Amino acid sequence: MFDARNGRKCPVPVGVEYVQDSALKSAFNGPLLAPALEKSAPRADEVRDENGFTKAEHRLRDRLSSRVIDISTCSPGINEEKAGIAAALNCATRSEGPVRRPLIINFEAAAGYNAFVRMRRAMVLETGNCGSGGSHNGSWSRRGKLMGTLMCYPGDSRYRIFWTYDSARVAVYASAVDTPNGRKILFDWWQRSVSIFG
Repeated sequence: MFDARNGRKCPVPVGVEYVQDSALKSAFNGPLLAPALEKSAPRADEVRDENGFTKAEHRLRDRLSSRVIDISTCSPGINEEKAGIAAALNCATRSEGPVRRPLIINFEAAAGYNAFVRMRRAMVLETGNCGSGGSHNGSWSRRGKLMGTLMCYPGDSRYRIFWTYDSARVAVYASAVDTPNGRKILFDWWQRSVSIFG
């Protein structure tokens, strides 16, 4: 893909493209996500089994790619499961990339998901692209189909990549040490791992 800002080609995995998304940005111009509410008593499908997983966490884990994720390492992201979030998992990767296990979140409804993405997008200013280790606030697509949001940005000595799968209301966070090499390793991992969920 061609980056008009600097006149260079950006490395993009085969079948995956960045999207210029001024129309998408205008769709997220509503109020930011309100502070999370405490969860009420668990519903029947939120009860944890003998291994500590809810049905929603099992459903999310079953849709993760075992080529990218070591499924046996997944653990519930209980601290992330606030109001509006159906399931959250932390899982180890099968190749070098993130320094911590990526966090995968599945939202219960479109309203909560859209508010969350809107909030995240408001926090990142565009200063470059992920391939060059800059801050990027845009979208990604596969074979010409818009898949979701893609952001990369530094903070707290970490470089983070955040991407979403809009149709499934799923968001993924991964981070690396904030050095030029750490940024490159994380972006290279993302290119190989964008199919983490399917």
